[in-house]
Amino acid sequence: KPGSGTPADFSSLENTAQPFLLAGGVTTDNAWQLLNTFHPIGLDVASGIETHGRIDINKVTHLVNLLSSC
Repeated sequence: KPGSGTPADFSSLENTAQPFLLAGGVTTDNAWQLLNTFHPIGLDVASGIETHGRIDINKVTHLVNLLSSC
């Protein structure tokens, strides 16, 4: 369900040559691993950086710091 934060099954993307954006349950807990495993051109982290339906600046900051090392 869109916006639910439930991780999608990304296994079919492992050998794709087509550029893609990764969405579906991307959070601060799995973003780095997903980025380094599947090499998407971008991540949709909308619900993954929310707390109680609102953007959580602490999660945004954590995600930016985490991904800046990729």
